[in-house]
Amino acid sequence: MVLVIYESLFGNARTIATAVAAGLRGRAGDGGDGDVAVVDVGGAPTILDTDVRLLVVGGPNHQFGMTRPASRRQAIRDFGADTSEVGLREWLSHLAPTRTGCGVAVFETRLDRGLLRRIDQTTRTAERRLRAFGYTPIAPAEHFFVQSITGPLLAGESDRATRWGRTLAEHPSFNP
Repeated sequence: MVLVIYESLFGNARTIATAVAAGLRGRAGDGGDGDVAVVDVGGAPTILDTDVRLLVVGGPNHQFGMTRPASRRQAIRDFGADTSEVGLREWLSHLAPTRTGCGVAVFETRLDRGLLRRIDQTTRTAERRLRAFGYTPIAPAEHFFVQSITGPLLAGESDRATRWGRTLAEHPSFNP
């Protein structure tokens, strides 16, 4: 089983998570939709079933990192964000260590502007925490770009996310 956990403030990370899942489901020889679940971080389990072979985690790079309760409240107040009480930061702090050596891949959405294009604090923090719990990264973190704080995604980013999902599914350490 593959579990795709996302946090989204304006729907962009949710779109990417859904596209990644479509790529994972569409792998050659799969014979159908595969066993891929897409879950908002607010409803994500902190103890993963032992049949989870790959965990994909992603969310926005918001104010130079993962969201915090205060930054989510600000996004709601200033931009009408639609988000849960729990963000990736909180979820990761409660995630149980893997019992099976589960693979992991991390993504983020971020602005497509100058220096902001290169800041990857969100993915580095997530990967560091996941490694500490025994999860093994199977690919470098991926970054998907939005036009403004609220989006939308740049043209082609959703398709690129689907291709990234296919690439993850073909990784040698991932045995569907």
